Amino acid sequence: MKIKLIQTVLLIFGVTTTLIFADPSVIADESLKNGRTEQGVVCELLTEQNTFFQGEPFIVTLKITVCEQIYDICLKDKMNFSGFSFKNFGQQKNHQELRNNKSVDIIEQKFVLASLQYGNKIINPVTVVYQVQVKTRRESRNAFGFGFFEQVQMQQKESQSNSLKLDIKPLPKTDEFVDGIGVFKIFAMSVDKTSALVNEAIALTLEINGAGNFDQIDTPKLALPDFIKNYESKNDFIPDDSLGVFGGKKKFEYVIQVSSAGEIKIPAQKFTYFDTSSKVYKTLKTDEITLSIKQPAGEPVQQTIFPSDKQLDQQIDQQQSLEKKSPISKDIGFIEEEFKLSKFNNIQIPFWVYLILLLFPALIVFGPYRKMIAVCRDTKAFKLFSKKAALSKFQSEFELLKSSNKSEQIYGLFLNLLAAKFDITTQLITVDFIEQRLLSSGWDIQKISEFTDYLNECASLHFITTKQKIDEVQSNNLFKKGQYWIMLLTNKDA
Repeated sequence: MKIKLIQTVLLIFGVTTTLIFADPSVIADESLKNGRTEQGVVCELLTEQNTFFQGEPFIVTLKITVCEQIYDICLKDKMNFSGFSFKNFGQQKNHQELRNNKSVDIIEQKFVLASLQYGNKIINPVTVVYQVQVKTRRESRNAFGFGFFEQVQMQQKESQSNSLKLDIKPLPKTDEFVDGIGVFKIFAMSVDKTSALVNEAIALTLEINGAGNFDQIDTPKLALPDFIKNYESKNDFIPDDSLGVFGGKKKFEYVIQVSSAGEIKIPAQKFTYFDTSSKVYKTLKTDEITLSIKQPAGEPVQQTIFPSDKQLDQQIDQQQSLEKKSPISKDIGFIEEEFKLSKFNNIQIPFWVYLILLLFPALIVFGPYRKMIAVCRDTKAFKLFSKKAALSKFQSEFELLKSSNKSEQIYGLFLNLLAAKFDITTQLITVDFIEQRLLSSGWDIQKISEFTDYLNECASLHFITTKQKIDEVQSNNLFKKGQYWIMLLTNKDA
């Protein structure tokens, strides 16, 4: 009788017993160890180790093991690794595993994290929410009397993961600017041509190869002498699994212009990083490149006093020191504050100029008046009017570019405008030349700086590969600023 009673009790709780002990390798080892009561779904945060350096990338895996039939599983809150930069690493993977002759579903999502600060850090638990079917019994009265019937309802449940305790070590102190963290092998520099004309565009590429925090590596600032201008173009990352989880190569593209003729050397560029393998700082250097820059035919040679190697190193150090400082952001509010377009909309020509233009065809016919025409043509007033007429065409050309949204051609238009304004060729236009001429025209230093910054923006867009899509907001801003500078440069007093 006692044995039958035990068998009956076991029969009643048979389902519960099976649920608790169905898969001890998953449930007992993880769920019970972390004090979780949910048994149908086990949620875990996993990482290979718990010690990393500040800024070093590492992988955290969110693993969800499903041991029963569930519905509508999702995260309770959006993933938020506070104090870390993070992104998804690959696609979510779903697969099945066989445990104790029972198939369980596995859901995995990996994340790449990098700690922004050093110290003891904690990654908080993640909670998933899901639904299960629950059967309930209700008492009901029918034709045969009272009875019971079963009803299936959906019940929401939660499963919370473990937390991760991490020891984030600070990087050793150094006076060098640290470009990356990882294990890097190659840092190379190349150009698309080694022979060019003065101010001709030359494509320059930097490439870093290895494994490390490529997501945090910004476009390096080129260390160049003052007479070489450079514009950032684009960068590309190509992963390479043979170099490790975070392996690959990253290319940075620039456009440079050399404003002086001769044999020009592009100095070696350097990349300093913290080697996570040897735990020391290392520096990779590119080879220097020699360019043959020629003066365009028929134009005077620009003489440049080239600095010595020591002076060049000092210039580069000063340049890098300035580049580490945060740039002051500029907006385009000064356009509305300083400039009224109506000031230039109603320009009137003197009556005597109008009379000359009216009689000009007749004066050409009669020979005695040709000398008078030549005299008038040589007067300062006539030359000023002619230049004004020549410059005015750039306003209409600018409007055509604006209507067709060809912002990449703004740079060329301003070069031609400056060449016409100062009676030189576009090849001779340099930043130094612009600064000197505008300063002598009465412009203040701040306005000149704003204008050269604008030209740099236009130049960067001009040299971008045509495959790259132009940002609409940037394009509209360039046209808005350009309207101001066009009017200012074509004003007779500017």
